[in-house]
Amino acid sequence: CWWRSELGRHCSCVLVTYSVVIATDDAEGSGTSCIKSHQVEVLGWVGVTLDPDDLTQLTSLQHLVRSHNIVAVVGLHAFRSARILLTCQEVGLPYLVVFGGTDVYECIKEEMKLRVMTQVVLGASHLLAFHDDVRNIILQTWPSLEQDRISIVPQSVVVDPCPDFNVSSFLTTLDDAHEQNIAYNSDVTFELKGKNNQDAREDKIDNNIPFRELNSAKENLTGETTVSSSVQEKLIQNCWTKCGANSPDKHEDLPEKFEPLVVLVAGLRPVKDVLFVVDAWSGWHERRGGCGRFVIVGPALDPHYTDHVHAHIARLSGVRVAPSLAPRKCQALIKSATVLVNSSLSESMPSALLEAMLLGTPVLARDIPGNASVVSHCVTGVLYSSPDTFLQGLDALLCHQHFRHALTAAARVLVTHNHCPQHERDGIFKVLLRVLRQ
Repeated sequence: CWWRSELGRHCSCVLVTYSVVIATDDAEGSGTSCIKSHQVEVLGWVGVTLDPDDLTQLTSLQHLVRSHNIVAVVGLHAFRSARILLTCQEVGLPYLVVFGGTDVYECIKEEMKLRVMTQVVLGASHLLAFHDDVRNIILQTWPSLEQDRISIVPQSVVVDPCPDFNVSSFLTTLDDAHEQNIAYNSDVTFELKGKNNQDAREDKIDNNIPFRELNSAKENLTGETTVSSSVQEKLIQNCWTKCGANSPDKHEDLPEKFEPLVVLVAGLRPVKDVLFVVDAWSGWHERRGGCGRFVIVGPALDPHYTDHVHAHIARLSGVRVAPSLAPRKCQALIKSATVLVNSSLSESMPSALLEAMLLGTPVLARDIPGNASVVSHCVTGVLYSSPDTFLQGLDALLCHQHFRHALTAAARVLVTHNHCPQHERDGIFKVLLRVLRQ
């Protein structure tokens, strides 16, 4: 490799990432840092994953550089890694900034954080984004940047679901815990400050799922002709009978009370907006006679928001909250799910969606740029922008078998081709070479 012949010695690269993500084993959060570390090591480097809090002063970084022969630093998230990256400027160590999502979508809204990130960005050897929308925001925020200082490398995903994870037992345990949550929160009320999240975005998706567009574009996948709007409405109205016990899509390994199984993987913090559609689901669930579960899986990252979530779902039907799962167990849950949901206010490139698409689970994602970068509406998944369009998308996925199969087939092809480890590895290699050449 070029870097071996040029440097003539074994090289190390520090990956700086936030501690709470690593410690929780959250499949959505830890996947990014683990994959990046693995990709760097496959290239022949030594990847040293570092929590910013582990280095409290300049001398600590200098000692790390000498002991591991560090030649470059990769900071995941422009604000959370800022303290270490600014220290790199002091010692003349080149660094790459990988934008995580909340840094460009949320942190830039706060003057103090924007000021810190400006120092980090302008001092970086190179910048890396997962898709065009993040790149465009970076250029709009820091117009003095040269465009060739930003590279786009789509995030890769690897799945290896645990075959021994008993999803049915897991759901039963959640039901038992839910009864205790009801008793604890019976007289507790929490109020979140801020605007109503349901008003945060206007509807951008038509009320009717465009089956005709899907069937014309994907006829080779479905083998089916165009479905008229009147037939579509009839499908929705007769959803419960169409999705009965003999449906080919039904997971036979789960008890009927757990079907359909809707899974949302997210850390409990406001930006994930995990309560966005749960009230709509609860009413839908009651009309079905109590069948089905909506399971929110993820670590408690914001204590007050977590308390609010538990208090709210205690009053709802068919909604459960689970602590974070190890990645392989979480992937097993996603694989068993009827639908994987994302309800975030902002995302960079959500790995849980990519995992579901590769595992063959349909995805129902909120219509935001990060989700839309991987989910094409009615081609590789369904986008929604309100609780009503969420239910319409859910009904469509449950009631139209060919629609569901076309989406999952197209989604798997997309992720296999565009988000494979080799493509990410090649992209990271090129970027690291640019960093070292500078």
